[in-house]
Amino acid sequence: MIIEKGSVIAIQHGQPLDTKIFAGGIGSHKAEGFGQVMINPSFLLSTGIKLSLVLTKVKKQIEALAPAEVGVPSAQDTFLLNYLEQQKTQKSGIFSLSERVNEFVSKHGRDFQGISPSQWGTIRAYAKHAANWDVLKKLLFNKDIGALYRGQSESDWRQNGRREKLSDFLATIKDTDRLAFTLKLAAEMAKRKQSKEPA
Repeated sequence: MIIEKGSVIAIQHGQPLDTKIFAGGIGSHKAEGFGQVMINPSFLLSTGIKLSLVLTKVKKQIEALAPAEVGVPSAQDTFLLNYLEQQKTQKSGIFSLSERVNEFVSKHGRDFQGISPSQWGTIRAYAKHAANWDVLKKLLFNKDIGALYRGQSESDWRQNGRREKLSDFLATIKDTDRLAFTLKLAAEMAKRKQSKEPA
């Protein structure tokens, strides 16, 4: 059973219960008002409404939501299954990108020592705001306007063929994943301890 925030659940129990156990509430987020337990509340014991009637009504509603035949998914089931499938695909995509980032770090991590976290931060900012890979490619690798070909950091990126190594590795990433990969890679490389190489 899944209990969401704000749910109200009625249970008919045949045994007497010790009300002190539930006095402070149960579960998490009690300070926010969740987890309150009422035993034999007066509104359910009143002459106008009976607990058995409430439970019968709830049971009928649940049965109405159930699929007509076993094995035939209802609209709700299909929606939930599609959602879970999307989540699985998304998670596996994120995992796959993380694997590729680790691959880059293990193959080329030493080659990029001397590139400062702020330089990786600049790449991350470009990737975050670029509309698509073609735009990002121009912003980074264009020989006239690319960030890796101008400014004070240009010589850092020129050393050891770093621009080419980064560009070549990005070419191995699926087109649709390159922006996300560049974001993850730049964030990961910025976290790594950097040391300037001797000139």
